[in-house]
Amino acid sequence: MNTPSPQSSQPSTEPSDAPMMHTRYSKILQWFFGRLFDGIDYPQQSADEINALAKDGIVVYVARAPSAWLYLYLNHALRKLGLPLAQYVAGFSFVLWQPISKLWRWWLKRSDPPNGPWRESYQSSTPGAEEARYADAVLRGQTSFLMLQPRSGIKMRRKGGPNNFVRALVAVQRVIDKPIYIIPHVLTDRAFSGSTGKLAKRIFGGRRQPGSLREMAIRVSTLKTATIRTGTVVNLQEFLNGQEEAEDLKLARKLSHELSKRLTEEERVIAGPEIPDHETMARHVLREPFLRDVIRDEAKRSGRTEAAIEKRAGSYVKEIAARYNVNMLRFLEGMISILFNRIYDGVYFDSEGYAKLTEAARKGPLIFCPCHRSHVDYLALSHTLWRNGMMPPHIAAGINLSFFPMGLIFRGCGAFFLRRSFRDNALYGAVFKAYMYEVLHTGISIEFFLEGTRTRTGKLLMPRYGLLNMVVDAWRRGAQEDLQFIPVSIDYEKIIEAGSYARELRGGEKKKEDMGALLRTTGVLRSRYGRLHLQFGEPLSMREFAEKSDLEQSADQSHDESWRKGVQRLGFDILHRISKACTVTPTTIAATVLLNHHGRGISQSSLTEQSQWMLEFLDEESARFSSPLQHQATREAAVLEAVEKLVDDGTVSVERPGRGDAEPIYYVSEDHRVELDFPKNQSINHFAPSALIARCLLRDDKEEASYDDVKAGADLLSSIFKREFVFRTDVNFDVAFDECLATLAARGYLDVTENNTIIMRNKEKLALLSGFLDSFVEAYWATLGAVTELRRFPLWEKELTNRALEQTRRAFLEGKLKRPEAANKTLIGSALSWLQDKKVIVIHGGDKKRTIALSEAYAGPELDALQETLSRFL
Repeated sequence: MNTPSPQSSQPSTEPSDAPMMHTRYSKILQWFFGRLFDGIDYPQQSADEINALAKDGIVVYVARAPSAWLYLYLNHALRKLGLPLAQYVAGFSFVLWQPISKLWRWWLKRSDPPNGPWRESYQSSTPGAEEARYADAVLRGQTSFLMLQPRSGIKMRRKGGPNNFVRALVAVQRVIDKPIYIIPHVLTDRAFSGSTGKLAKRIFGGRRQPGSLREMAIRVSTLKTATIRTGTVVNLQEFLNGQEEAEDLKLARKLSHELSKRLTEEERVIAGPEIPDHETMARHVLREPFLRDVIRDEAKRSGRTEAAIEKRAGSYVKEIAARYNVNMLRFLEGMISILFNRIYDGVYFDSEGYAKLTEAARKGPLIFCPCHRSHVDYLALSHTLWRNGMMPPHIAAGINLSFFPMGLIFRGCGAFFLRRSFRDNALYGAVFKAYMYEVLHTGISIEFFLEGTRTRTGKLLMPRYGLLNMVVDAWRRGAQEDLQFIPVSIDYEKIIEAGSYARELRGGEKKKEDMGALLRTTGVLRSRYGRLHLQFGEPLSMREFAEKSDLEQSADQSHDESWRKGVQRLGFDILHRISKACTVTPTTIAATVLLNHHGRGISQSSLTEQSQWMLEFLDEESARFSSPLQHQATREAAVLEAVEKLVDDGTVSVERPGRGDAEPIYYVSEDHRVELDFPKNQSINHFAPSALIARCLLRDDKEEASYDDVKAGADLLSSIFKREFVFRTDVNFDVAFDECLATLAARGYLDVTENNTIIMRNKEKLALLSGFLDSFVEAYWATLGAVTELRRFPLWEKELTNRALEQTRRAFLEGKLKRPEAANKTLIGSALSWLQDKKVIVIHGGDKKRTIALSEAYAGPELDALQETLSRFL
């Protein structure tokens, strides 16, 4: 085997016979290319990798299709980074770019292709002249840039010709010891997404493989927003291992396929897949086998023709489907930028989490699962992804948001709409399920709110499994090899809907969103709402979750029950990751200290002291902080600034009772406690496990308690509040309890003796932890009191909820309860759900009008005993 001399990381000084671009630019060209390309950052991680690879082997950059723009950018970026420049370009003619002297030398030698040891691989075949020159350049260790020929024609095959540059790489690798490293490169933009009209595609090419005119237009319009991505490197030496007997042409085809796959992965990360037009998507949906079965069954049941049922199914597709248009998204993004700049002090973005999700996007479509706290959520994630260079996902939105004209705009930006309930419409359900399958099969990333509706309290709601089941079902049917769930926490220092949420929690009716409601919210433009924070949790692979849970990727009905339980675990796992990713803001800390304090008011020094303790607690929980809280030196000032903003808003009151008393006293009036409860609850899941233990320790007002009693009490409370807090899903209760108890002991809050006695060491801090449960225990206890009225006769659900609200307010005024925010419609609804699960009450009727009755098992003293048990934790 003949081996060339070792390659230096610097470009070879040997002249090349082939026409190619200059590797040395004049100052004028350097300035020009700087103005042209400096808005596109080359990934530093890739640069470091190339630098290391160039010392060990021969570097080949590869692109999907011929592109002068990509070559010019690449050599400009690599020159600035001091990396090997592409000295030879294969697959693209640069004849017109060369000096006359070089063209003349090439013309004289054009019919005299070089020979080398790599020719033995060709046997009876003869390489083209350019292929031979390319092989010789690689053999001599030159860094090169290979542009693959795009697929075209009905069968989407690559164009034939005398030169197969991929085969040349295979032939050279067979005769050298150095590895050839092939590094896929994509210069793409989120605006490359979407579909292209058929006529325009024939004339100008598509967005991914444009013709000359379209490429120029696209590049000029996206120079400041384009993104360069490098795919997973192919080590050709390792690629050929074990395939020594295979023909070079066969290996070249296999290598081309692998390179195309990796290039496609990188394009999809930024721009998503090619999206079919609406008509094509509708045809694919209506052809889904399981939908055809439902259409046939509906035709038999109703006595109508299959054609008539299919027409109705087509109307459902039209009602549901997105009509994605990148120009519409550009338009809305401009409006959102103006809005956000006007009402927010900044949008803070999790760059580390973004890097993780771009890596996850290589493995399959992304399923974004944000928490749902505001209507702004719809805009915040898409806006942030777009501004950071990624194509926003398609969004599952409620049909109530399809009102004119916003529905048209949202649909153009990728929103697809679903009805609130369709239990009695099997055809609609099947159409929506088929649409979800087709979207995921196409490779489009989607976004949906796992909680189903907006939380009015700031706390995460329990998962609703409708859409999650459809996503999992599509994967079980083979829509994709893998799906990547991306938990997202969107956190606000002040919520736009704060006033309407407070009104609803006190018992007011929810108002339907329409254009009138939208216009009435223009008052928000005259307000400031602090900072908006967006954090990404750890990605969760569908395939890895299934393997870990011993669940098969099969749509067979025999697996349905195991998958039903698996989807529940998946939902809580995603919620737990969202809770771990939430942003702790100064407003969160201030609100928590003010509401958890048991006195009428709190002094500024006590407030800062308790804030510092809470921040230390969250440090040990590995919580994520907003920028003012990330540094010890700025924490106190940030919390006090947040309190002053609450004072300015009228949410918090301040007094200085003494003449010479410079220290202010802060307190929250009863009318504003519900509003302040929202920021407090955003991070409550960090405290919940410790709060349960603290509550059990303090319930008997003793300095110590037995381990078994505390554990039993915590187990009871965790089962009661299983709809309120998101607990760990990777361990059982016993393990979680012991770990939390050990953490509290390590922090100095308590001690656990050898005879399993728990001794309180810091009662003040345990009381603050216990305060997180005040409103929950009180609301559930008051709801139990209202349920006792069912002994006389059943009540409508709405009537029972109103009576529970009234009883909670009365108990507070009588001094039986301490927290006016316990009179909370959401908490009472959760309490009723707990009582239904416990079979204390029975609910009859449909979704709109339901009757609640007391079950026979709790018609006697059992109900009083349950209320007495809960009253021990008041």
